[in-house]
Amino acid sequence: RRRHTRYWRDWSSDVCSSDLLLGYRVEAVCLEGSGRKVVPPRQESEVIYVISCAAAAVLRSRGRQPSAVLGHSLGSWAAVATSGVFDFATGLRLLSLTEQRIHDWVESHDHAMGVILGLESSVVAELVAAERDVWVANWNSPRQQVISGMAPGVERVLAEALGQQAKQARVLVRSRAMHTPFLEPVAQALRADLARLPLRVPQVPVIDTRTGHELRGEFEVAEFLADCLTAPVHWGATVLSHAQPGATSFIRSEEHTSELQSRQYLVC
Repeated sequence: RRRHTRYWRDWSSDVCSSDLLLGYRVEAVCLEGSGRKVVPPRQESEVIYVISCAAAAVLRSRGRQPSAVLGHSLGSWAAVATSGVFDFATGLRLLSLTEQRIHDWVESHDHAMGVILGLESSVVAELVAAERDVWVANWNSPRQQVISGMAPGVERVLAEALGQQAKQARVLVRSRAMHTPFLEPVAQALRADLARLPLRVPQVPVIDTRTGHELRGEFEVAEFLADCLTAPVHWGATVLSHAQPGATSFIRSEEHTSELQSRQYLVC
């Protein structure tokens, strides 16, 4: 408990400023929220962003300077903020606005997301290809994928996956279809928001989870962030493409002890 109290004290600047911006206490949501009570998607996203950015700031204050940053899905927001393209508060305001747009857009649509464990990626790709309005949203590992799209199609793919002896195939979210073309109107609005900002050149590269490439310009980072709403996350391939045995360490933003090696990646 003493260790966690120390970390909260270290994060106090970002957390306190976010409390003022959001109108609720982030610490209270963390200690009483997800896993203990239902947290609305917008609030959950805001809190994840705040804690990821704050933890990254702690790591940097203790001499953990990353060679690059990358984030999984929502984590890309914290990765971009940590890179310095925009500041913490700007990112939080943009994220809150984007989450509200997602809520307004999907309210009248029957969307869903689901997870499939234990099937080869090629099998999942075939199942998804049979449904016009379903996509693979996250290619997390060779035998773990998240699918996204219209709820009836998602449910059919999950049923087929169970029939193919998947270890698990279940609905994750029943309201939104992240990383699909359905969110293009929200992505376009975010592009317009980003175009109006005085973006800065990133201090460290941002890893593009669509391709695994390093992004070093502020405008390509902005386009990546907007595209994250509609493009799939190729997480496993991205991590593997940057993993150099004996020369790479991946430090998660919520972790505080890792052996530093010659190339360090901050994962949000």
